[in-house]
Amino acid sequence: MDPNMLATQAVALLSPYLTRAGEAAAQMVGEAASKQAEALLGAIRRRFGADQDTYAQQTLDKVVERPEEEWPKQALQGILLSKARTDPAFKEELEQLLQNANADRPTQQFSVDVSGGKIGSINQIGSVGTLNAGGRD
Repeated sequence: MDPNMLATQAVALLSPYLTRAGEAAAQMVGEAASKQAEALLGAIRRRFGADQDTYAQQTLDKVVERPEEEWPKQALQGILLSKARTDPAFKEELEQLLQNANADRPTQQFSVDVSGGKIGSINQIGSVGTLNAGGRD
């Protein structure tokens, strides 16, 4: 995987789990996805610690402290990009963690109704025991 895409996906995966709103989302998505985010965060912390990279550690701490702010996430993305480019083992570890996280994500299905060149409706499909659609007579 391209290191830039890898860094982008890593930060995108972590972001929801670092916010209070993300706690509810993590519960909805499930324990497996939450564990994948924790594993990714742990791998990043270990790498920054092994490098004794205080700037990287402080940047990660800022993302954890202020997950709603974009600037620390962008800085973290740049750091991850740099480290993935220079350390093939770290790049491979991130790739594996992201693949595991993507494999655990629930599949979303959508139905799109197009009539006369216009979209009539977009429906997300989940698991339903009994579904009655339409009006009653």
